[in-house]
Amino acid sequence: MAHGIIPHRLQIHRQIIAMKIIPVIDLMDGEVVHARMGDRQHYQAIQSPLCATSHALDMVQALATLYRFDSLYIADLDALRGKAPQLEIIRQIHQQFAQLHILLDAGLRHMQQIHALPAAITPVIGSENFNQLADFVALAEQLQIAQRDWLLSLDFKNAALLGCAEILQQSQHWPKRVILMSLSHVGAESGPNWSLLRHYQALHPEREWLAAGGVGSDQDLQQLAQMGITQALLATALHQGKIQSAYHVSQTATQSAS
Repeated sequence: MAHGIIPHRLQIHRQIIAMKIIPVIDLMDGEVVHARMGDRQHYQAIQSPLCATSHALDMVQALATLYRFDSLYIADLDALRGKAPQLEIIRQIHQQFAQLHILLDAGLRHMQQIHALPAAITPVIGSENFNQLADFVALAEQLQIAQRDWLLSLDFKNAALLGCAEILQQSQHWPKRVILMSLSHVGAESGPNWSLLRHYQALHPEREWLAAGGVGSDQDLQQLAQMGITQALLATALHQGKIQSAYHVSQTATQSAS
């Protein structure tokens, strides 16, 4: 080695990442249904080894018994299909499971709908509910003025965004937390839409991304963690017993040169 040349040293560290899992229930006509590939008109009442019924309160109790979840994602499919929202049963879930932070996707488009919700429920604003960019921007600005916490769900089906595509170019109006929902992968047991996740994670690394659709194994969770995505919405994999822990711990190698 030549005098005065400092050798390049590569240090390998092990980083522990906690992967947060948020269980999902899809409500239709007061019952929990099995969501599959976004084909809502054919959803059927769920049959799960976790619970003898498909009633919403029974299913939430079964999930709460399975793991110590601190959050629950509710998709009100009645409201998403233009019918009356299932506010009564959502309020019952909120009252009986006060330990759960509820994220609610219920076709929300106006502040009046959000004001009707208990303050502790976090609204999920789905791209599929907006045909006009101006309507989305107006709601986003009203939520900011009201200092109301919310999540955006970018709803994709067959790689196309549902709703106004211009929302994708208006990230200044996005909240901190954004769900990347791949409806084509929901319940399909085909794995997540990795290309979509990688694309938007790389495009907007400043956002806190939540993966939704197709996350079905501990290996999927580990790969998400390695990408920097540390939250995921799950349903089918939980009912099938494919996940080991509500806070899945993943180890990734990080490198630093000195």
